[in-house]
Formats: sequence, structure tokens, C-alpha cells
Amino acid sequence: MKKFVVMSLFFCLAVFQINAQNSIDKLFKDFSTAPGCESVNVGPFLMTLAKTFMSGELDFGKNINGVHIVDLANCTPKTKNRFSNRVKKVKDKQYELFTRVKDDGDNLSVWVKREKETINEFVLLSTGDSATLIRLRGNITQKDIDAVVKKYAK
Repeated sequence: MKKFVVMSLFFCLAVFQINAQNSIDKLFKDFSTAPGCESVNVGPFLMTLAKTFMSGELDFGKNINGVHIVDLANCTPKTKNRFSNRVKKVKDKQYELFTRVKDDGDNLSVWVKREKETINEFVLLSTGDSATLIRLRGNITQKDIDAVVKKYAK
């Protein structure tokens, strides 16, 4: 019986570890410090300052309170390949897949984290030569998205 409990515990830990490696937060953590990458994290204070200069530019920008961008364009092909493989395996229960686009070897997937009708985070994962991770944090409603689509889809 002890062996069964111990084996079950090890199995659960292994499954937990595998799932943790495929999370979006883990992608940001692992690749923001990769050699050759550029990482910019703009928090709420700087976003507040930026909003004073953005008035009228992007309507839902007023609802964004944080941006984290990781650009892997200058990383080695090995790092980009490792990133692409990790993106393909992303499984994160906190996020839902919003859309996926494939175009000439580049892939883009957009993930969202929702709380009821409000989107708290947009995460864009782009693979290929211009591999990039982008996370927008804030409180974005469907009305905000509709306004942006209406403004720019002319």
C-alpha cells in the first residue's frame, strides 16, 4: 500500500511539473532572459504616464495597465526553435485560445484570460523569424474591442 501511495504521489508531481512547463507565465519567465532577446515590461505607473500622451490614439488603451514584450528576433535559431516547440505545447487552464493564424511559416496564437465579460489579459505568441511574446494586462470589454475593430477595419 505504501508503494502505491508513493508511486501515485510521484506520478502527480510529474504531471504537475509537465503542465507547469507548458504555461504562458513559464514561457515569459524562460524566454525573457534568453541570450539575444529583448524584454520590456511596462507597469501600471508608466502606463498611466503613457496614457496622457495617447489621448485619442487608441480608445481601449485607457483600459490597458501593463504591457510585457519579449522579442526573440535576435536570438539564435536554436532558441527560436525551442520557443516554437514550447508554444505548440502551451496548455494553460487560466487562458483560452482566442484565435490562431498561420502564414508562410509564421504562426500567431492569441490567448485571453477572462473574468466574466471582461478580458484581463491578451497574450500574443508569434513564432518564426520574428518570434515575439506580447502580454497586455487591463480590463477590456467586448464594447472596447468592437470600437477598435470599427475604427481600424475600414
